[in-house]
Formats: sequence, C-alpha cells, structure tokens
Amino acid sequence: MNNRCSIANSMTLMPFIIAIIAIVTGCQSSSAPREVPIPRPEAYFRLEIPDTAYYPTMLGGEIIMINQAIDSVETVSIGKNSWLTASYPGGRATIYLTITEIDASNEAEVMENRTERMSLNTGGNQCYIENSRTGKGRTATLLITPTGSPTPVQLMIHAHGDKIITVAANCDEAATARPDSIQPVVEMLMRDLNYMATKL
Repeated sequence: MNNRCSIANSMTLMPFIIAIIAIVTGCQSSSAPREVPIPRPEAYFRLEIPDTAYYPTMLGGEIIMINQAIDSVETVSIGKNSWLTASYPGGRATIYLTITEIDASNEAEVMENRTERMSLNTGGNQCYIENSRTGKGRTATLLITPTGSPTPVQLMIHAHGDKIITVAANCDEAATARPDSIQPVVEMLMRDLNYMATKL
C-alpha cells in the first residue's frame, strides 16, 4: 500500500490526518488476501471506457463535473445536505456523491461517520490512498481498492468548517471480476473522480 503524497503539518489538518490513518490502518490490518472467484469466460467483465469529456452540474453550491458518457443523473437537496447519483451506460458503474455542510458543532462527528463508511466499503481488502489538494485548495483523499470490493474508488474532500464532500464509485462486478478485466474500469473511475476534484 502506498501513500503517494505527504500531508502538511498544519494543526488544522490533524482531525483529517487521524481519520485517514484510521482508514489506512484498517487496510493494513486486514487478514490474508481473499480468494477471488474467477468468472467463467462468458462472464468476463466488459465496460466501454468513455472519453475524457465532461460537463458541469451545480449541486449544493458546488460545480460537479460529470463525464458526458453518463446517461442518468439524479440530484436531491434537503436542508444543508445534497446528493447526486450518476450512472454510466447500462448502470454497470455508478457514482454516489454526498455534500454535507459542517460547522464546529458537528465537524468531528461527520468526519468520523464518513471515514467509517469509506473503511467499510473496502471490505477489508488491500487498498491505498492518494492525497492532494482540490482546485479550491481543499484537502482531498482518493481511496483505491483495486480488487475485491464493489466500491473500488472513493473520494473525500474536506473543507474545514464548511463542508465535507464524499464520492463512492460503485461497480458490483468489481468484487468478483478478474483483476486484469476490472483494472481499466478502476482507472477510469479514478480519472473521473480526480477530474471532479479539480473543480471542488
């Protein structure tokens, strides 16, 4: 497992750092790799990889960049929270995005909740993280579980005292597909979520 980017030593990032360490520790402490069933040849996973063309969707005061190949987008806003569900052709991969507004009274609780959810989504499988900054200078963490999880790519963006944005890219076949067949899909989801982060 690789942590490819260093994290600044600013005290304002300590809650975020602790949360991410919790995720990584969970990955490291997992038991021996699971045996992944190899599907029959006719079940070999195929999903056409779309081009890098995107369009903006406004949600919760944020610009969400959506791949133009996505054929279904649903958004809901209730109070201070907003949700987006975006499905790739055929519904074989879906992005679930949540925007939660925070302040000093609930920031730690929301952070803990989102971190726990990301950890559970890995299913205890081997994972790694990539830390970066968004286009607005917010802290961003991409969590990748290459095989064994139906949620192979996750993104968390933390704007201190403002909001937490989480994105889970779901692909049911990723839990059982052969690594060589699912890798292009994982890379595509990483690409699209990374681009999304540039505008957040």
